Amino acid sequence: MTIDKAIKAFPGTAASDWRIVGEAAVHSSVTPSEDCRFLGPAIIRSGTFSGGSYYDGEFHGGNFDGGTYHGGEFRGGNFDDGTFHGGEFRGGTFGDGTFYGGTFRGGMYCDGTFYGGTFYDGNFDGGTFYNGTFYNGAYYGGTYYDGEYLTGHYYGGEFTDTPLQIVGELRWPIVVQGDGRIAVGCICHSLDEWQIHGKRICRENSESWRRARKVLRRFIAERLERS
Repeated sequence: MTIDKAIKAFPGTAASDWRIVGEAAVHSSVTPSEDCRFLGPAIIRSGTFSGGSYYDGEFHGGNFDGGTYHGGEFRGGNFDDGTFHGGEFRGGTFGDGTFYGGTFRGGMYCDGTFYGGTFYDGNFDGGTFYNGTFYNGAYYGGTYYDGEYLTGHYYGGEFTDTPLQIVGELRWPIVVQGDGRIAVGCICHSLDEWQIHGKRICRENSESWRRARKVLRRFIAERLERS
């Protein structure tokens, strides 16, 4: 039955192209390591398999050094660890995390829980993602329910919509955090800290306080209009 499933998933292959390893269908072109455990009806079409536990999913490209796979479609990427229950993976490097769904085109994923969304690039080192479209940025925590995230550094907070951000007027993007903090590039402070210590913060990071203050004032005004 698993080989029938494999032929259906990859038209053009024949039963003679496949063999059963454990409980998985493995294509004859693939030689998995003995450290791999095939514990369910996974389909292994291509890729490099050095370790991991495979219960289900379709694999057609990628490098797998570890992780636990209960489902998903894998067409590329580097997987060192993580638990995968679903999702579509076309690229990226995965150090850890739990994935229930989503579409991944690239990025570095160190940790986090993903229930859905589209990720084109970025660095994820914590957080819970229920939805959204992520084109770039660095994410160190937070809960994301929806919105478009084009760039910026996110250190925490709860986001239920596209965050207010200004890109292009300074060297670094300005992004309001969900907890009321404002990040200029990778430097994140409360509004009070920016007002009291902004000149010093900008000097330490080679930015013009005159320009930053002007943009921050407009940024705060726009935020108040949206509240």
